[in-house]
Amino acid sequence: MKDLKKSYKKEFEKICPSEEQKQKMLNNITKHSNYNVHMHFAILICSVVIFCIFGITNAYDIGKSFNSLIVNYKEKKDEDGNKYSELVTTYDGVLEVDYDANIVARENWVESFEKGLKTFYSNYDLEQILGVKFLRNKYMEPGYEVNTLRKNEDEKIAYMELYEVYEKFNDNYEYVEDKKLLESVELTAQFKTKYYKENNDFDLKVRNYYSVKNYYIKNLDTTALLVRLNERGNHYLVIFAHNNIRYSFYYDNYNLSMDENNTLDRIHEILDSFYY
Repeated sequence: MKDLKKSYKKEFEKICPSEEQKQKMLNNITKHSNYNVHMHFAILICSVVIFCIFGITNAYDIGKSFNSLIVNYKEKKDEDGNKYSELVTTYDGVLEVDYDANIVARENWVESFEKGLKTFYSNYDLEQILGVKFLRNKYMEPGYEVNTLRKNEDEKIAYMELYEVYEKFNDNYEYVEDKKLLESVELTAQFKTKYYKENNDFDLKVRNYYSVKNYYIKNLDTTALLVRLNERGNHYLVIFAHNNIRYSFYYDNYNLSMDENNTLDRIHEILDSFYY
């Protein structure tokens, strides 16, 4: 009689379930009568098909979640011929907005004040004006400055860069000169529309970085890139994409007692605090 155990084991090697899954299905097939063998063989085939479909679907979802943020590592040489590493991130997401929205970019603080221009837009304002939601963070004021606004020749919105900052100071000072900055987050949100014709606004190039780590933001279902920028490990560039908007921020911690692990824990906490 044909050794069914060997045959089925051979078939299992063509797919990629875990060893535990393989053994469980194998035991189910071989422990019954010949009649049940045929029945379990049919179940096996169905299981394989379902498993493969499930795997392909999840792979597609993961790719969709991260494919707007493109990361490249390059080896280059400077003018003296010395080699150095460069991290380059680009972005290919395209956002649909109200292209005719009445919104202005901040000029400079003096001109904005003299002209009475609106310099800060709340999240609610932005949603009403542009028809798009932007992420909030519990540590920051719910809104953004409009740093850059570009329109095409027909006055359609092509590109925007929004800005927000968070700064934490010590609260145990008596005099102003004793006030110290403990940490800061400089957040930028960028997007382009179908009218965008340039190609370099989303390029972030980092030369001679110290390390790169990934962090999965569960509540946003996306992954952030954490680039360590100095030897001490208290200065990071953090980049992630969500809903066709590229977010990035510089994080600085000025507490001398903080080590790199503490800094990373704090960055993770900030990333987990983004919401709508």
